[in-house]
Amino acid sequence: MQEAKKEVVKLLKGVKGADKLLEVPPDPKLGDLSLPCFNLSKNPKKLADDLKSKIKIPQKSIVKEIKTAGPYLNFYFDKGKLAESVIKQVNKEKDKYGKASNKKKTIIVEYSNPNPLKGFHVGHLRNTALGAALYRILEKDGYKVIKANYYNNTGSHVAKTLWAYKKFFKKKESKVENKGEWVGKIYSEAVFKLKEKPNYEKEVLEIQKKIDKKNKEWVSLLNKLNNWSVKEFNRIYRELGAKFDYIYYDKDFIVSGKDVVKKLEKHHLVEYEDKAPIINLEKYQLGKKPLLRADGTALYITKDLAMAQRKFKDYKLDRSIYVVGAEQDFYFKQLFKTLKILGFDKAKQLYHLSYELVLDKNMKKFSSRLGDAPLYSMLANKAKEKASKQVKKKNPKLSTKKQKEIADKIAVGAMIYMMLNKSNKKRIPFDLDKALSYEGDTGPYLQYALVRAKKILKKAKVKPSFTNLELLNSDSEYELIKKISNFPLIIEKAAESYSPHLIANYAYDLSKLFSNFYEKCPVIKAKDKIKKARLALVSTFTQTLKNSLNLLGIKEVELM
Repeated sequence: MQEAKKEVVKLLKGVKGADKLLEVPPDPKLGDLSLPCFNLSKNPKKLADDLKSKIKIPQKSIVKEIKTAGPYLNFYFDKGKLAESVIKQVNKEKDKYGKASNKKKTIIVEYSNPNPLKGFHVGHLRNTALGAALYRILEKDGYKVIKANYYNNTGSHVAKTLWAYKKFFKKKESKVENKGEWVGKIYSEAVFKLKEKPNYEKEVLEIQKKIDKKNKEWVSLLNKLNNWSVKEFNRIYRELGAKFDYIYYDKDFIVSGKDVVKKLEKHHLVEYEDKAPIINLEKYQLGKKPLLRADGTALYITKDLAMAQRKFKDYKLDRSIYVVGAEQDFYFKQLFKTLKILGFDKAKQLYHLSYELVLDKNMKKFSSRLGDAPLYSMLANKAKEKASKQVKKKNPKLSTKKQKEIADKIAVGAMIYMMLNKSNKKRIPFDLDKALSYEGDTGPYLQYALVRAKKILKKAKVKPSFTNLELLNSDSEYELIKKISNFPLIIEKAAESYSPHLIANYAYDLSKLFSNFYEKCPVIKAKDKIKKARLALVSTFTQTLKNSLNLLGIKEVELM
């Protein structure tokens, strides 16, 4: 579609911004590409008619016909020429298919952001899957991407966890295998114990003060437990295929964050309530935001004010994206507005990519604070166990090691896809059984489609041919070819809107079209020329679906 789109843009050389306006019509009967003329003229229908009358289609053009439908100018392609163009392009570029030219722009994507000393739960899974898919899509679309993570290991949860560990759990340490996961459970226990006996709060506050003053004993213990957490996080990241170029720690921004508050005070931008410095954002409908606690200790915003500026010092950025839950929407509006008031000229380049909650089957909220948000490790183990049963049943002769390898890829892929196949603006009901189904809009369905296509290529015992591609002119063949051709456009759209779900939806629709093609167009039993041409189409589909899954972070499997 890239080459076809270029030809259409040439035909529309007098239309400014035509390359950005062209879209794929929802109904194939309305053409292969369409130019909506709404924003181009006060009389869009007349403009569409005028453009049609002026355009002369070159003899060898991939464009076969141009029609108007009200305010739309619709372009219809030559099926054979499109098939040849797309299939040859995909099989030439292979893994690079869909890769855009270098945009010479740099974006930092800060994502995952689990708190050390807390458990890595289902909400972190959505954040990590979303952020990892986003950076891959942006890279594919030609951006340079800095992949960053942020660990908050100085908050009140730290003091609570250290307090509970030393007071109740230290003696149990030697019996624990996964200490990183165990530390997260200690935090939940600490919350319950503090509810039972509020007097314990005094002990926790004393620990918080000692940490802030860099008391050697408590800082050493913090580092010990922090390392356990980070080790567990890294194990999970390897499993999810998430990568980072840099880890920011909020402890490194306490001093510089307080300096930012002093700067605001110097410019008379700070008020005081109960001895705590605040910034009044009421005229922006953003309320009043405390910048420090009354005792002078740092808050989240204290450190975020400094860190936002630090990123632009570390890298020459065109945009800084924060992947953080929708419950923090208001907070980020306050943060960005405060930075703007401060005179930080890069504030307009900050973007909060929010996402909605992951809920239980009954659409009720989980709470990491109360310990009922399922931990990733627990979910992953359940998913692997279920997938293992499916793999063993279908492939009893496989070695145990191979069965486990395949089951793990299916399980992790299923969880990632469940986090990505809906818009980040929608809530997700967590349903593991549904996610692991081989049918419907699921990760295993996509993996199975890829396995099925590769089996066809292997069973054929002849190589695909890239001649006689004009024979691929049935409706089911052409719709599959068109869908494949749209892959670069979908990547571009997903990158521009920061919407990984568009890639997930595309992969599912592509797989459905392949299934429809395979049902209606015999491949193995077809006559020689059409067989080889259809094998070329199967090969093209295989590569495109593989590229789609790579963007999502879903691994392909040999069999299912």
